Amino acid sequence: MWGFRPVPTLMKSFVTFLIFGIVFIIIGIVLLYFSTRIVIKEIEYGNGKDDDPCNIFGSTCELNFSLDETISEPVMFYYKLTNFY
Repeated sequence: MWGFRPVPTLMKSFVTFLIFGIVFIIIGIVLLYFSTRIVIKEIEYGNGKDDDPCNIFGSTCELNFSLDETISEPVMFYYKLTNFY
């Protein structure tokens, strides 16, 4: 049974690597564009003392904050816990 077996010549290899290189450069530029649009804002909401309302179990904690820059839609929030055992 005969199968497709390409013969890699210098020109075919060069063109193949050039096409793959251009595709990956375009993908990299698109990823760089979208990653530079990310806005990160970290807010500490506890002072570490026992009388802080955010440290009492079962209580509600409200935080008001403002952003220094305008962000476009969609807006996503992530919650991060550190030193939680």
